[in-house]
Amino acid sequence: MEPTIEYATTVDGRRIACFAIGEGKPFLVAATPPWSHVQQEFRIPAVGAWIRQLAQHMRVIRYDCRGTGLSDREPVDFSIDAQVRDMEAVADHYVIDSFAIWASIGGSPASVAYAAKHARRVSHLLLWGAYARGDWLIKKIPGWDAVMSLIVDNWGLFCDVYAQGAFGWPESDTAAGYAQLTRDAITQDAMLELARLLPEVDVTDAARAIRVPALVMVRDRSVYMGVDEARQLASLIPGARLLILDGVAEAPFLEDPDSVTTAIVDFVATDAPAPRPASVPLTEREREVLRLLANGHTGKEIGRELGISVPTVQRHIANIYAKIGARGRVDAAAYAFAHGMVDRERS
Repeated sequence: MEPTIEYATTVDGRRIACFAIGEGKPFLVAATPPWSHVQQEFRIPAVGAWIRQLAQHMRVIRYDCRGTGLSDREPVDFSIDAQVRDMEAVADHYVIDSFAIWASIGGSPASVAYAAKHARRVSHLLLWGAYARGDWLIKKIPGWDAVMSLIVDNWGLFCDVYAQGAFGWPESDTAAGYAQLTRDAITQDAMLELARLLPEVDVTDAARAIRVPALVMVRDRSVYMGVDEARQLASLIPGARLLILDGVAEAPFLEDPDSVTTAIVDFVATDAPAPRPASVPLTEREREVLRLLANGHTGKEIGRELGISVPTVQRHIANIYAKIGARGRVDAAAYAFAHGMVDRERS
């Protein structure tokens, strides 16, 4: 059965369509403009099955942001502040004091901003195909100006291309479903406004301010928001974990969705607080080792650079991990990025 659609009201009077299914820990699935239509997406078999799968473990809450789906379409406002107000309204509507957030692609910037603003309400932040700056996404889309022109000149073709070509859905039925969902979820004018705002999106400061456990997920052969972008985002969030899964599909509900669900459930089940900056300071030598490690150097290269033996390098790395609470190179690199210790020209 399809979930019952309810409406939350924002502080500025917008009606936000939402639903909740399942029992357990609240799990807020952020809106994903322009693909945001809570009724239509549930009818796409792969999507509906994945939502129901999540609902076996948690109370899944899903909503349409303003300007999309069944929520108020006018006035059009896709600003980060507006999207945060939508999330606030949904959280208040369901009276949830603590919840995990799942955000993918277009829903990620607002979710990062919300988590930074409402750290006491967010228990975990999970990001998939996410970005902190709109220009990260634009640079991955070939011919951005041509995309903008296609929205204007041939809206129907754009919906088909966007769903099938740009994101390379491996299942034609799912691609067709998302093409129709795009037509139903957003108007041509609203899509133009969303695209126009994309270059201005920048929540890097909010990412650095996040103090909740965060997990950044990506598939190793993803084209849009691939491993490099995921690593860059994880480096901004203090203590964030990076999980790289095997595969190429851009959507979490395609190509082994069970692995994605397992990773989500396991991470949300952890109650450990997000790692904080080390209370024991690093020595100058440890800072040098960490800087080189975060820039991709091997143990041998670090030893050659600093004139020390490989066993000595390994001892320094073990001490660094213990001091900063790192579980491996990725955590250490994230710490180095967050503390301005990385040679950004090289990275």
